[in-house]
Amino acid sequence: MAGNSRVTTVVDDRALRSLLISDAGPIAAELSRRAIRVQNEAKRLAPVDNGTLRASITHELRSPGNAKRLVARVGTNLEYALFVHEGTGIYGPKHRPIKPRTAKVLRWPVRGTNRGGSRTIGAVGFAFAPQVKGVRPRPFLRDALRAAR
Repeated sequence: MAGNSRVTTVVDDRALRSLLISDAGPIAAELSRRAIRVQNEAKRLAPVDNGTLRASITHELRSPGNAKRLVARVGTNLEYALFVHEGTGIYGPKHRPIKPRTAKVLRWPVRGTNRGGSRTIGAVGFAFAPQVKGVRPRPFLRDALRAAR
């Protein structure tokens, strides 16, 4: 070719933006695939009592506000999920035992076990304590992010 050749590239800005933030574009498909992998790993890692927390873990793709970007979010809408994830009491962010505010002791329902070792349905009594240590964190969402790679 001659040294004077020119190449002109015209970018269709609207089409490019559509690829980047469209729910139907290839970038959205890849982001969604990764979000589903993180969601599945979070469900696998989440602690299970009756399955409510695990079942509540979902993902969504969105373009926040009028931003020119697409974001995947994986999480749960359960209020207690934060306490499971971050821990409570001495294991949580405040690093202090849990003590009652207005009573002398804490009280919570306790499930029993049958002879086979499985749990019974419903509370069979109550436990009492002047304070409790709390629960260790189970960062199932943070740990699940490895699955996005």
